[in-house]
Amino acid sequence: MRRLFVLGGILALGIPLLLLGQGMGRRGMGMMRGMMGGRTALPTATSELFAGSGTCVLCHAGAPGSFQAPDGRNVSPIALWQATMMANAFRDPVFRAKVEAELQENPSLTAYIEDKCLTCHAPMAFTEAHRSGVQYYRFQQADQNPLAHDGVSCTLCHQIEPSNFGKEASFSGGYQVNERRETYGPHPHPITMPMVRHTGFKPVYSEHIAQSALCATCHTLFTPTVNDHGEVVGEIPEQTPFLEWLNSVYPDSGLSCQACHMPALRQRTRITTMPRMAPRRSPVHLHEFVGGNAYVPRLLAQHRGTLQAVADPARFQEKAEAARANLQKAARLQATSRWRHDTLELAVTVENLTGHKFPTGYPSRRAWLEVRVLAGDSVVFASGVWDPETGDLQGLDLPYEPHHQVITHPDEVQVYQSVMATPEGRVTQSLLRGLKYIKDNRIPPRGFRSSGPYTEATGIRGRAADDPDFNRSGDTEGTGADRVFYRIGSLRPDAQYTVTVRLLYQVLAPRFLQHLLGHEGKWVQTLKQLTTEYPETPVVVDSLRLTVGS
Repeated sequence: MRRLFVLGGILALGIPLLLLGQGMGRRGMGMMRGMMGGRTALPTATSELFAGSGTCVLCHAGAPGSFQAPDGRNVSPIALWQATMMANAFRDPVFRAKVEAELQENPSLTAYIEDKCLTCHAPMAFTEAHRSGVQYYRFQQADQNPLAHDGVSCTLCHQIEPSNFGKEASFSGGYQVNERRETYGPHPHPITMPMVRHTGFKPVYSEHIAQSALCATCHTLFTPTVNDHGEVVGEIPEQTPFLEWLNSVYPDSGLSCQACHMPALRQRTRITTMPRMAPRRSPVHLHEFVGGNAYVPRLLAQHRGTLQAVADPARFQEKAEAARANLQKAARLQATSRWRHDTLELAVTVENLTGHKFPTGYPSRRAWLEVRVLAGDSVVFASGVWDPETGDLQGLDLPYEPHHQVITHPDEVQVYQSVMATPEGRVTQSLLRGLKYIKDNRIPPRGFRSSGPYTEATGIRGRAADDPDFNRSGDTEGTGADRVFYRIGSLRPDAQYTVTVRLLYQVLAPRFLQHLLGHEGKWVQTLKQLTTEYPETPVVVDSLRLTVGS
């Protein structure tokens, strides 16, 4: 079966609607309206398995100051979660436009594509639909369902069973949801009565809620490949951060996905407002879910109405800034220089500080090195310069820029990215046309080895595989770094130069975006308007400055 639903007695089936209307009372509903700016924006819809996040507001949001960290931040689960990409997984305009584009390119697979994408972008509505016997869950149905608009919400993640964790059956949306209306949490001996009474869900302690394999159920994703004749001929690993993490030093060090993406407060902190005598807990993992996407939260903040987003603009801006700060912890630059006659030789090292590849996730991401050499105020050499007029880098090759071990010319740029090819061998930006990666020089995590697990899906591809300075030091693998040599000739060793190096990052590489916006559809046009009005500016991950003289 596609899904396993553990049979059992359903606690208080039907009670949530009754109690939300009566048991919460005026005080509870007033609190919810206050949290949402005078309106109950988060859905309170319920189904046999799930409830909208608005159901959780009464106890897990509370009045200002109820969930206050030592630094004064509001750290309630609802406040932190509602502006995340997980909460807005169904509203994400890039996701919506990409689905439209893939449907236009593969019309014979419309039902399959919509169902596949909704598995993890509208998981509660998707799971209920399949439980009722639906073969393919469609976008039109999801648009009418408030649980779909709630994205990856509370009662989805907290009801996932660990029975298939870490197995291939759990990947690509293979999460298994129980039917006992039990919500798993990381704290022993939970007080159960208030949640059972007000929602019908029973809190249960389980360690698996803090395991990386929980995140892997959706963030390890393989998608089908279609050839020129519309036939499914294979699949491609669309994103594999969990598999990359398995082939690193981090599992043995005890650092999970949650360790970085749900940072812990060590001080004893409130996690619920009911009952009032409920013990404070430690550690408390914050529901921040921050990755490297500092761009889409900005779009959501600027066009809440168009995108039907419910979080306040200030919350989205906070998420964008948090993603920017997270990126600035993702990698580190080092550089050394020396003269060889009239040639300045720079050795630039990029070290990955994350537990997966950098950049990771969807193939639209890219990072690159910008290196400038200045004599006074005059630029005498520049590689990787971003052009704000075109939104792209100067000097890039077509159809893609290869990996470089040595750079001698301004038109050579070190771009860290994954590049897909069709079954016929053509470079493609279409997800369902990709069969393999002909370039993947995204920097692996420390400890990554070519003989490690799942390297068929996560291996280094293209010229980087033969680069002795890429994830290697001599015969040793697993440095988690790349060293690039810049040889800049026709300079004066007796003069003084300033060298600046920046590592920059983009969520939507321009060639990916241009291909996407070349399609038709409501959401494609919406995205075109948004990206024209608010173009993406690269994030500076790290930078350094050298003064080079005789």
